[in-house]
Amino acid sequence: MPSAPRENNRASSNEADRPTIKAVGDHWEVHPYRGSRKPPTVMGALVREMYPDFVETENGKRPVLSWEDYKRTGAHNVPDDRRVMSEFWWRFKCLPDDRADAEETLE
Repeated sequence: MPSAPRENNRASSNEADRPTIKAVGDHWEVHPYRGSRKPPTVMGALVREMYPDFVETENGKRPVLSWEDYKRTGAHNVPDDRRVMSEFWWRFKCLPDDRADAEETLE
């Protein structure tokens, strides 16, 4: 399993420096933009970076083909979908009132 992508990222670990995002329907507002990557681009890169090879099923191993499969995989007792979300929120922030909508849109 690859190491956490943040190790190779120039993003600041200081939350105050992260762009603030807000889900607007199926789209995102990013403030301030300052050349920030859009949330779907970052999510796609994280998913590809941490993509598991196989998921265990009652019929044996099979390739991971969906987000539901992805949720059933993990390393070090942490599901891969939670690792992806943790890495995502290391790069962005949102207002507490907007967090539930953002999580739902990401899901």
